[in-house]
Amino acid sequence: FDHSRVILSGSSQSSYINASHVKLSPHRYIATQWPLQSSTVSDFWRMIIEYQCPVIVCIGAHDDFNGHEQYWPNVDQHEQVFDQVH
Repeated sequence: FDHSRVILSGSSQSSYINASHVKLSPHRYIATQWPLQSSTVSDFWRMIIEYQCPVIVCIGAHDDFNGHEQYWPNVDQHEQVFDQVH
């Protein structure tokens, strides 16, 4: 599905992320999975920032998240840095 693949910019970092553009006229979305390992958390946030995503929706049960990387700051944090992305 190269025609709908999300491509990250930046020459020093990988341009690949497991995500696709979805168009449901008149709206556009990006469908992806949450980061499965710490090395993909910064890619996830690069995508959010580069594509200026105003909303992130996680569809899944809380139990589904067990064992995966946390990709949001804790309640008491205003900012969290993920590999130079904040």
